[in-house]
Amino acid sequence: MGDKMFENMREFRVLAKTLNFNTAADQLHISQPTLTRHIASLEQELGFRLLNRNPMALTAQGRYFLLGCDEVLSRYDEVVRQCKVIARKSSEAIRLNMPLSSNSIWGDIFYRAVPEFARSFPDTPVPYFVHDDFSSIGQSIASGSADVGIVFRPPDEDLPDCMCEKIAELPLAVFFSKSNPLKEKDALRFEDLDGQYLLCSSNAKLQTVFDGAIDALIRNGVRPKCRYRDFTDFDMVGFILEDDEIVFGNAANMLDPDVSAKLEGRPIDNGCARYPIYVMYRKHPEREKVADFVAICKRLATAIQAEN
Repeated sequence: MGDKMFENMREFRVLAKTLNFNTAADQLHISQPTLTRHIASLEQELGFRLLNRNPMALTAQGRYFLLGCDEVLSRYDEVVRQCKVIARKSSEAIRLNMPLSSNSIWGDIFYRAVPEFARSFPDTPVPYFVHDDFSSIGQSIASGSADVGIVFRPPDEDLPDCMCEKIAELPLAVFFSKSNPLKEKDALRFEDLDGQYLLCSSNAKLQTVFDGAIDALIRNGVRPKCRYRDFTDFDMVGFILEDDEIVFGNAANMLDPDVSAKLEGRPIDNGCARYPIYVMYRKHPEREKVADFVAICKRLATAIQAEN
């Protein structure tokens, strides 16, 4: 059913009440010949006559169709109204961006924060995740396509209307394939990683995670050797990691059965070997609740860090 059908149905409803083409045309602000053509077109599309012309009166099927018009148009108008409300609320909702992973501290922060925010602010649209594989998370925040994101290093330059705050710092571990020689060691030092390649993603969004790993190596005096691979999901790492490749993660993940089933993990025994998690967000005059969502993330990050 196209827009023209709905328009003709509305015109028929007016004509059915007046039973006069001139009067109905005046009420609809169209010419009488135009209304006559529209009703004839509607009858042709339906395959039956709606009105007898001389004298002007509704046919039996026309009377039944009029009842259906009232119901259909009323329902259609209500659906359109609700859709406009949804569209307005969606445009006001906080947009989130983070690397996708089923086993991650940063995922826990956002996944817990969304329902808590919804409970705390029931009249505010629920935050939702945006998907953009062509921009880094920092770029999506800076460009305004997302409002809040998880990153692992602060931006290299000050960005207008953007904030970046450390919300957690977690013990660092190295993960590798079960056939990697590193599995013979109970704990690792950064110097043990000589000869290993840090697996990185060519995907701009997922690379956010690996930026933090590169910085961890540099902070501890290791010049990273990176090997880039085309993958978009952090959970794929366990299936593609080669015997001379490593990835970094939270030491608590070594106990996760989903992780240990695919990878070996060892803590980094270099004193304060930790990696930071940052929340980056835009300061929006139109989205005042961004600050409230960030406050929830900070509190949850503190709790989750204590759990780990």
